[in-house]
Amino acid sequence: MSETNAETQPRTATEITAASVDYDLTIRSLQKAWEDCVDDALFICSCLDRAYHKDDWWPNELRIDWGDGVLYDRSRVWAEQQQMVASGLLRPEIALAWYYDLPAETEADLQAVREKYMPAAKGGEKHE
Repeated sequence: MSETNAETQPRTATEITAASVDYDLTIRSLQKAWEDCVDDALFICSCLDRAYHKDDWWPNELRIDWGDGVLYDRSRVWAEQQQMVASGLLRPEIALAWYYDLPAETEADLQAVREKYMPAAKGGEKHE
């Protein structure tokens, strides 16, 4: 289907979903390629730093926030997470950890989220 007649050709729900998934996979692939390039650039910088300054410098973790926009709609993802919490499919502290970009790998991580952002939860205290 060409782009010029895309709107005139009716599509099934399966075709629309497939196109959406393909678009998402393309964006994720593009983002992964950019992350790999940045990681390689950091490696080169680390090597140059060691060569000239004899430091053992290397960032602990590469984190790129793609932000909101055409490639990523943070508010849509947040709304989906809120729906999953309301349905009982996702723990609220995991959703809050994602929202505030906090670790959520261990129970200690989740307890810290509960204490800071969920004052009504057991073990949490009210912060104003």
